Amino acid sequence: MVDAVSGNELVDRIGLVAPWLQNVELVEAVYGGSESVAGLISVSQDAERVGGQVIPAAEPEGATGVLMPIGGYYYDSDRGAIPAYDNKWNNAGWEGWLTYYPSDHAGNLSQPLAIVHSEAAAIPQGVRSFLEQFAGDATLQMLEDVTQFDFYDNPEDVTRAAEPMADHFNG
Repeated sequence: MVDAVSGNELVDRIGLVAPWLQNVELVEAVYGGSESVAGLISVSQDAERVGGQVIPAAEPEGATGVLMPIGGYYYDSDRGAIPAYDNKWNNAGWEGWLTYYPSDHAGNLSQPLAIVHSEAAAIPQGVRSFLEQFAGDATLQMLEDVTQFDFYDNPEDVTRAAEPMADHFNG
C-alpha cells in the first residue's frame, strides 16, 4: 500500500493494520538466514525457467510440499479459505517476495499515516523500522496480545483496529 499511494495526490491518507513491512534483515530472520534466502531465490529462478511451479499455499501443521504448514486460517473454510481463495502458491514468486523491502520505502510516503499493530503479530520490527525513516505525520497504536490472525478474524480485535482507522480517515 505504501508504494501504491506514494506520490499519488488523489490519496489523502493511508492506514495500515498489521502490515508486513519487511526489510532485508527481517527477510533473513523470518526465512532462515541469508543462505536459506538465497536457496529460496534459486527455487524461484528454477521455477521461473520451467514456467512456474504451483504448490498448495497452506495445509495443516506438519504437511510437506506446502508453502505454509501452519494453523488453519488459510485452509479453514470458516476463516480465510473463502470460496474465491485458490490456496495456491507459485514457487516462481519467491524472488520478488524476498527482494521487496517495503520497510525501506518510508521516505517515499508523504500522506498522514496511521498504523495499528501488536507485538504478538507478525514482524512488528518492520513497523518500528519504517516509522524511524518516516518523516511525515504518523500515529501508531499497538494492541496488546493480538496475533496476526486475530487482526483477520477476531471480531473484537478487528473492531479495535478499525476504530482508530475510522478516526484517522475521518480526521
